[in-house]
Amino acid sequence: MDIGEQKEADKVLKSPETVDELPPSEMGTKEYWDTNYSVEIENFKNYELIDEGWFGGHIVRRLIGEFEICLKDVKKDDPIIDLGCGNGVLLLGLANRGHTNLT
Repeated sequence: MDIGEQKEADKVLKSPETVDELPPSEMGTKEYWDTNYSVEIENFKNYELIDEGWFGGHIVRRLIGEFEICLKDVKKDDPIIDLGCGNGVLLLGLANRGHTNLT
């Protein structure tokens, strides 16, 4: 972003105007996510492909490593639950590292 674009973005962010409602997005629909997860399930069943998340596999691997640092005192069979965090790729990564009590 150049300086002109940054100044324009700053003006928009500092504007006293408020937005009452955001424009609709396809990603805000149940149908979008039903289709998205159906494709993921089929890819897994047919090709054993696992979607690595929004930011790519290298970010997922880094997050799993950081997560394990935070869990250094957690035993491999202690329960870990992953709530509302996408397709469970974090749990798959933890399972690959020996964690066994994952939900």
